[in-house]
Parts: sequence; C-alpha cells; structure tokens
Amino acid sequence: MSCKTILAKEISASYRDEIRNTIVARGIRPKLVGFLANQDPAAVKYAESTAKTCAETGVDFEMRKCERKDLENQIVEANEDERVHGIMIYYPVYGDRQVNASRSEIVGRPLAALLANDGGKVYSVDINGVQEFYRGSGLKLKKHEVRETDLQLEDVIPISDVVITGVPSPTYKIPTSLLREGVIAINFSTYKNFENEVKEKASIYVPTVGKVTIAMLERNLLRLYDYQYSSSREN
Repeated sequence: MSCKTILAKEISASYRDEIRNTIVARGIRPKLVGFLANQDPAAVKYAESTAKTCAETGVDFEMRKCERKDLENQIVEANEDERVHGIMIYYPVYGDRQVNASRSEIVGRPLAALLANDGGKVYSVDINGVQEFYRGSGLKLKKHEVRETDLQLEDVIPISDVVITGVPSPTYKIPTSLLREGVIAINFSTYKNFENEVKEKASIYVPTVGKVTIAMLERNLLRLYDYQYSSSREN
C-alpha cells in the first residue's frame, strides 16, 4: 500500500506566512511568555522550537525559567503585565508524567471529546483501560457521552480508521501488526510512538504535529493581542 507522509512544517507553512505578514503589515509586536518549571527534555525541546518559530514570524517570545513553587506567582505577575499578550506553560509541572495513549487532560481527553461531538466513535486509551466517547448514530445526542468498557488496546486498534497517539515515552510503540490496512496514523508525542513499519499499513502518516500547534498558538496570540488592545481602548 502506498502511504502518504504529511509533514507538520508543510501544513503550518501557510499559517506562519499569514502570521508573519499580519505582524509586518500592522507593525505590531505581540509578546508571548513561556514558563519552564522543569528540566524535562521534551519540554525544553518544545520551548526551543517555540522560540525559533516566534523569531521567524515576528512574535516577541520570552522564556522564563522558575522553580515550581514560584510558578503560580510568576503567572499572576505576567498576567497583570499589559506588555504580555499570551502565556504558555510547558508541562509537566508537578509530579512524573503518566504513560497514556490518548486521555491526558492537556490533549487526549479534549481531542476525544471534539472528535466525538463531530460524529466519531472514539476509543480513548490510557493505563487504566479504554473509554468510549460517542454522540450516537446521526448525532442523535446533544453532546457526547463517555462510558467505561472492558476492551483492551489490542481490541480497538484493529477496528480503528484513525489512530492518534501521544505517549510521552521513547520506548512505547504501537505494534504495526495491530493496525488495519489503510489506517490514518497520527503521532503527537515528542517521541515516535509508531514502529518504523507503520507505512506498510497506513494510507496517511503524520509523524509530528509540533509546528502546527505552535502556529495555532501564534494565531490565538494575535487574537489575544486584538482583544487586549480593544479592551484598553474601551476603558
């Protein structure tokens, strides 16, 4: 089977150009402050990538490293600073990260809810088991419902048209043998959660999403800049 690999840098290119052109045309300098309260290599790498992208698009990015105990006060201070238009916190902050496939509070659970509300039947997996997010056939329910199941990862991967994984571990891999033919495989972890043979089964493979998430972050930053500016004018 022929597999198409979609790169995040290609998807994000048009958005980065839009952001850069908007900033230049309007002569503005939105400021984003990132807080790093840990030494997690993945968080550090993501922060460095954010800084690089912001430099390319014209966003004023400032990384502030602090102790965990001081983080809350520093966030409050930044939030009250009129020169700051957006705040980003690089996780983890407290405790060790748990190995989970798709139900973290940061990405997994919100993503499952979004997909279910759009009509998908979503099997959300973590170390505790599998939950089903579903809105019913024909979107008959007002919003998605969540139910516990007795299913295992090995049960749901083979019947899934799309597999999205974000386990923060360099050793975790989705077995290619479990994937159905023609699956769409999307990896949003810093680490590669799919085996090298994934392209033998997948019709579409997205190896990383980092550049897209940063581009969306910058688009939201521009909205926050406009909101803050309009609010200050009204006051």
